[in-house]
Amino acid sequence: MINNLIKNLHWIEYCLGLAVYFIFIFNEQFSLGIIWLIFILYAWTITSLIIKQYSLQSFIYALSFLGIIVSLTIFFMNGVEEVPFPKGAIKFKLEGITQSLIIFFIFTLPLIVFNQKSYNKTEVSAINVESFSPTPASPTSDNQTENEWEEATQEDLESGRFEPV
Repeated sequence: MINNLIKNLHWIEYCLGLAVYFIFIFNEQFSLGIIWLIFILYAWTITSLIIKQYSLQSFIYALSFLGIIVSLTIFFMNGVEEVPFPKGAIKFKLEGITQSLIIFFIFTLPLIVFNQKSYNKTEVSAINVESFSPTPASPTSDNQTENEWEEATQEDLESGRFEPV
C-alpha cells in the first residue's frame, strides 16, 4: 500500500494543489491562484521525476487540465455577469468569453498535437506490418493458397509453438 501511495504521490499533490487553487478563487484572489497553479505544475513535475513516474503524456495532460480550469475560471469571472433585473438573469460579456476561449484553445492545442502524433505512429506501424506480411511467391488461386497451410492439431495448440494467421 505504501508503494502505491509513493507511486501516486505526484497526483495526490496535484489534486491538493487544485483544491488550494479553488480556495484562492473563492476568496477572489485570481492572481495568487494562477501563481499557485504554476508552482503546483513545477512541484508535480519535480516530484514525478524524483519518484521516476514522469512521462511526457502525463505532463501534457496535467498542463492542459490546468489551462482548462483557468479558462473556465476566467469565463465565470469575466464572461458571465448576474444582473439584478429580471431576477436571476445573466448577461454574457464578449471580452470575458473571448479571453476564456483563447486560453482554452492554447491549452488544448498540445493535447491535439500529441494525440495526432501518437495516432500517426500507430497508423505507420500498422502500414509497416501490412507491407511486410508474407505473400505467396507466385500468384495462385485461393484454393492453392488454402492448401499450403496445415491445420493445427490439439498437440500443436497446447504446445504454443504455432503462429495464428
